[in-house]
Amino acid sequence: MPLTLRALPATFYIYRLPPNTPLPSAVLQTPLVFVAHTPEETSLLAPEGIFQPAEGTPTAGPWKGWQVQGPLDFGLVGILAQITAVLAAAEIPILAVSTFDTDYLWVPQAHWENAQHALRTAGYRLLT
Repeated sequence: MPLTLRALPATFYIYRLPPNTPLPSAVLQTPLVFVAHTPEETSLLAPEGIFQPAEGTPTAGPWKGWQVQGPLDFGLVGILAQITAVLAAAEIPILAVSTFDTDYLWVPQAHWENAQHALRTAGYRLLT
């Protein structure tokens, strides 16, 4: 059975913030937001309009994305590798995040239509 990818309803942006930047509680209460803290940075991936960065904050976007229909068993091998190989062959950059239950991936909005075509051609089922 082919994997199913469900389109995320929002457009996302990723922000590079200084390490240990506290985030407003409203951002953390957003239904779908991703935060990564490292010694070098805090990265925030959030729907458009959820976070207002300070001027000069490194920002990338807009991104459109999918959720891999899950939950996915941790014993599964190559889920992201297979999806990203299709997009790499079409020369489409990606951003990916995994959670306990599933994987998420985004492509630049300018590549959205080409990415959908490449994935459908490769046999993926895309839902809106």
